[in-house]
Amino acid sequence: MAFDFENGLSNSKIKGEILEAFYFQSEGVEKRTLRSGWSRPERWGTWSDGSKSTLAIDLYEPSRGDLELEFVIKPFFTGGNQSQPVELSVNGTKMDTWKLLPSKKWGTQRVRIPKNIWEAKRPAEISFAYSEPQSPAELGIGKDGRRLAIGLKTLTIRDLI
Repeated sequence: MAFDFENGLSNSKIKGEILEAFYFQSEGVEKRTLRSGWSRPERWGTWSDGSKSTLAIDLYEPSRGDLELEFVIKPFFTGGNQSQPVELSVNGTKMDTWKLLPSKKWGTQRVRIPKNIWEAKRPAEISFAYSEPQSPAELGIGKDGRRLAIGLKTLTIRDLI
């Protein structure tokens, strides 16, 4: 599914009770959640670094039903790529593939996670796989050697009871 960052259109309108929210800015990031494939948190959020990145999420309160994960993200684009494919898995089960379009704006991606998949592992492991990460150094637009795909600002988890 594609997200239209320019017009702020999301791919889902699911609502539920908020269980927890995670912030990935340098001021207040919960480092226990950033497992692998992430750069150092910055004031605005955290860049992915490489072809895969992983979050580990342990909720303080258990869910009563399926969950909705809501990510506020921004794709990294320069050069000639037309989209940034992102495959999202939870506890080893592929849940969705996003086709992020070029934009400098933040957007929202939502995905519904069945309760049995979320509870299969604790803490739950959320993995992002990127087929086209790029570094500013490779593109000749800077010295930054990190291979960037998405910037992550927040994750909000809702119980869909």
